Amino acid sequence: MIAAFNASNPDEAREAFARLDDKIADRRAELRSEEARSKHAQATLLYPFHASKAEPLLCAAAYLAQENVQYWRECRLRRTQIGDLNGAEAALVSARRHITPGSRADAATLLELGDVDRGRGYLFPAAERDQSALALFQARLEDAPTDPTRLRDVSVSLNKVGDVHVAQGDLTQALAAYEQGLEIAQTLAQQDPGNAGWSRDLVVSNWKLAQADPGNAVAHWGQVVQRLEDMQARGILLPTDERFLPIARDNLTAARAAQ
Repeated sequence: MIAAFNASNPDEAREAFARLDDKIADRRAELRSEEARSKHAQATLLYPFHASKAEPLLCAAAYLAQENVQYWRECRLRRTQIGDLNGAEAALVSARRHITPGSRADAATLLELGDVDRGRGYLFPAAERDQSALALFQARLEDAPTDPTRLRDVSVSLNKVGDVHVAQGDLTQALAAYEQGLEIAQTLAQQDPGNAGWSRDLVVSNWKLAQADPGNAVAHWGQVVQRLEDMQARGILLPTDERFLPIARDNLTAARAAQ
């Protein structure tokens, strides 16, 4: 193609060089994508439980792929695990550049940013982000008020809002948010008792309420223990969650003793 240059026909030469540049750019993009996939595979296959080793590979993959939101999220998770919360925020900000504003993914990313802010003790920004995410999820729910995924999104967001209120020492507002979240979780669990995820959500909601509502701690811890025992009996309690049952029993005993 370069040999096609002819000083007597510069327009033809320019077209030839433009085609060559396009091919080089396409190949460069392919190589970046291949390198990103390679680094991501190395991190997930070789270092699934070693955040300090996985983080540089996952974040390099995200920088190479740029528009792959999942890569940025995984980069954020590993940075959080190694205590680099500023880096975690930067990864999420990069992810949001490639997410449709107002979408479910956008709201979920706002919740993750709120988690990062809470971890740094930035409670006011965390509250703003959690409230913004909640508003987006509630707006989505208006379009499909019985959709289970949209209902759960609102419930999870309410718990996040409650978490910030707890951190701020406002247990009244925390209790209100947690109770709204619990109501939704109960609705979902009643619709599908065999859904392990929705049963677990009930455990989480009651656990949070037990901490925010000490006057009714016995009732809430009782619900936690009952739900965990029921899940265990039905074989839907995750192995990673089995450790919470003895903790909940101890907390229930302590709450009864404090009455």
